[in-house]
Amino acid sequence: MDQIRVNVFAGLANIPLLAGQTQGFFEGEGIAVEMQRTPSSQAQRTALLEGTAEIAHASFDDAVSGETDVGADFVAFMGGDGGFQAFYGRPEVGQLADLRGRVVAVDDPETGYALVLRAMLRRAGLREADYELRPVGSTDKRFEAIQRDGSLAAAMFAPPYSVMVEDLGWRRLGTTPELLGPYQGTVGFCRRAWLARNRPLLVRYLRGYVAALRWALDPRNRPAVAQTVAASLRVPPSLADRVIAPAFEPGGLAPDAAFDVPGLPAVLAVRAEICGHWGGSPPPPDRYLDPIPYLEALAGLPAR
Repeated sequence: MDQIRVNVFAGLANIPLLAGQTQGFFEGEGIAVEMQRTPSSQAQRTALLEGTAEIAHASFDDAVSGETDVGADFVAFMGGDGGFQAFYGRPEVGQLADLRGRVVAVDDPETGYALVLRAMLRRAGLREADYELRPVGSTDKRFEAIQRDGSLAAAMFAPPYSVMVEDLGWRRLGTTPELLGPYQGTVGFCRRAWLARNRPLLVRYLRGYVAALRWALDPRNRPAVAQTVAASLRVPPSLADRVIAPAFEPGGLAPDAAFDVPGLPAVLAVRAEICGHWGGSPPPPDRYLDPIPYLEALAGLPAR
């Protein structure tokens, strides 16, 4: 049995991984998948670079930032979902413009959905000098932080934390598609050097992953998915149906984990706009992609 260590953030993006483990799809490919939960984008990057994880599932921008920031040989080999991210503010924050002079909690200000957040605020007429970004870590860390620190006025959240912040009375100020348009959220990525040495293994991983995703998206399996997600995320069973609902809506889990073709360049455009990378003119997304293992995996699965 081959082992693959997969580094992830907590959330709905992990539904195919959980299904692959509990329903035997990875075992059928001769693979034992070890899921590692990361506290931050920086910790995830370190895990890949130091070899304590082989694969990561996170935002496409996290894969891109590995190259732009430290020259890492990261490459995305599959899509996943739209990120499930929504911008939330305390009850007194009725619109994005109300965040002028306030503090906003983020993971890493220079990666992922923090760039999305900054782009959203820019479109609302706020300059970066108009508010403060405070790094506190991943979504679960942000949820903990807003409950103990009343100065944190807003943050991006995904399920289950989006459900829980709504129950705290926080207002949803908008989702990524609503405020920015198409955007590639979660992708699977790894180091190019690891892929070169393990391409057949990655193809098997992808076969198990896509088969598990197909199982999870079958409406007949929704109760089992809800139960598995509730256990994984440690949410009360009474919240499970609300928590998993976005996975099955438009912008949720992409069928067969396909790339979001218009969403890929949007990620690079946001990075170019906010960080000034590539002189403000982003390269084509192909620079950061290797879809061949994914296509080989699909060829080995029954047609849908």
